[in-house]
Amino acid sequence: MSEGQSHAGTGSAEEEDHARVALCPVTPELAHGLVGIAELDLTGPGTAGQALGELGWRTLEDALEDPAYETAPDIPECDLISPLGHFTYLDGYVAMPFSYLYTIGGELLPDDYWGALPGWRSEPGAWRTEFDAHAESVVRLMTDRLGPAHHDIRRPKYGARYVTWAVGPNVLVITQRREPISYHQFEHAEVVVCPRTVEGGHLPGGPALRELVTT
Repeated sequence: MSEGQSHAGTGSAEEEDHARVALCPVTPELAHGLVGIAELDLTGPGTAGQALGELGWRTLEDALEDPAYETAPDIPECDLISPLGHFTYLDGYVAMPFSYLYTIGGELLPDDYWGALPGWRSEPGAWRTEFDAHAESVVRLMTDRLGPAHHDIRRPKYGARYVTWAVGPNVLVITQRREPISYHQFEHAEVVVCPRTVEGGHLPGGPALRELVTT
């Protein structure tokens, strides 16, 4: 299967049975909170973590005390978990995946890992259409809050999309692209908030996108 090619609906019944799209929903309240984070100076040590904690994000250690996680798969090594179950990464930026496109039944992912996480649900047989719809839903939420995006960059060859807004001293990005946990075999959609500077933090899309949003 080539990058960007539809999977479910065009392959064998077995392939469709193994296809999955998982979602941890981004609510209007959560989107509003992330916009508030984007208005802060994230270059200060601990700024993002403190602000997210005030919005109900928990450390991984605290979240694992919740009975909901007793029978859950091992959680990725993240910094915080949102009130809805999004695992979130902080390192001079905020990165919060909310949807995954993947297959199960192979050596890399024998079982439906994402669908078994607290706060997440998966759709058997779903593929590109459903994955794109989840990302577009979050784009609409942010558009309602911030107005039209400043950039909407698509790279169909790689199944990638980057939608950006300049918010305060930062850039807020909704992105769909290959994800690192699976050694870039699967894809995820995430919200990223990153300082809008030439050198600041992680920004998906590489140097070309950084140059575009920092100009």
